[in-house]
Amino acid sequence: MTPQPRRGWRPPGARHPGAFALSILGAVLLLLGLTVLDSVLLAVLGAVLTVAGWLVARRSS
Repeated sequence: MTPQPRRGWRPPGARHPGAFALSILGAVLLLLGLTVLDSVLLAVLGAVLTVAGWLVARRSS
């Protein structure tokens, strides 16, 4: 049986660009909500988007 070819390291954005963009958007909203706008609702929305991006990337890999 031939061994499987080893894949090289790929950056997170190349593995699943949609999930990467979702988690980056969530992180930006989280930081904006906590620091600039002082909005808890925006911070919670950012946290939810970040976790959703991580889950999408994890399920698709």
